[in-house]
Amino acid sequence: MFTAVGALAIIMIALPAGHELGHYLTAQGFHVPVEDTTWTLLGRTPPSVQYRDASVSAQAWIAAGGVFLPTTLGVLVLLLWLRLSAKVPRAIRLLWLMLGFGYALNGAGPTLDLATGRFSHLQRLAELYHLGRVEVAGLHLAPLVVVLCITGLVGFHQFRERLRDQKRAEPIGSANAASSRR
Repeated sequence: MFTAVGALAIIMIALPAGHELGHYLTAQGFHVPVEDTTWTLLGRTPPSVQYRDASVSAQAWIAAGGVFLPTTLGVLVLLLWLRLSAKVPRAIRLLWLMLGFGYALNGAGPTLDLATGRFSHLQRLAELYHLGRVEVAGLHLAPLVVVLCITGLVGFHQFRERLRDQKRAEPIGSANAASSRR
């Protein structure tokens, strides 16, 4: 029950908040005045960050901040999970993993936008730097490639942990233990 409630909180609170925080912090980094930040749980208004007096360059990076910050945060959370997960209870470990993947998968959004032809958070950045079709595809695919690499690391870590657990569970004098020593 605890894990299900935690998962719901991650999906409904942490992920949208992290996305909007990416926009907000990027605006602050460009010294752009933020007029309003809208984010309500189950609200009628979609989450957004309203700002004013931003240059074209700042607008492009503010839009991209909604992708880059959560994706980076997700990668960091997953790397910490790889290092420290064995030291925490299973339920916390699962929530931690869900939060990391949730944030990291935010990086898959631009790839889906590119594939469906929808406007992407990264489109303004591509236009600002006059990127060609190949560069635009690379810009949109890069966060997804990072997420897939981290997913591979997490999968390898889980596989290695299961092998280690199986070896611990085998009796010392068993046939499997004897044949594995040869």
